[in-house]
Amino acid sequence: MGKEKAIKISEATDKKLSDMGKFGESYDGVINRVIDENEKCSIKKPVEKKEEVDEKPKETPEDKTEE
Repeated sequence: MGKEKAIKISEATDKKLSDMGKFGESYDGVINRVIDENEKCSIKKPVEKKEEVDEKPKETPEDKTEE
């Protein structure tokens, strides 16, 4: 592991991380495992092109005349 950094977390978060950990797993290991699992589960949809909008005004009921 490279350079380490300390972060502040609440007691509740500490408990959650501890509960999520496997025997002997560090918090760094738990956090990285959760991030990896999240990335695998994320659905990435390609951006769809907007369809060209028809500039011709649509006919409204008021435009229609009774025959």
